[in-house]
Amino acid sequence: MDTANNQGASANIRLRWNYRPDSDLYVIYTAGQRFASLVAVNPPQFYENRFAIKFTYSWRP
Repeated sequence: MDTANNQGASANIRLRWNYRPDSDLYVIYTAGQRFASLVAVNPPQFYENRFAIKFTYSWRP
């Protein structure tokens, strides 16, 4: 069965830097395909790229 027209694929890359205990910096990049609809009859696909940064900080020394 050819699933290339029915299923999207994506990949995530996550980098984490723990610069002190309980404090982190995350950098996340996502690339891939997504469907605009869940209808099984040829849903249009579009490509998306996402970039996110998450920063956590602990107030304890």
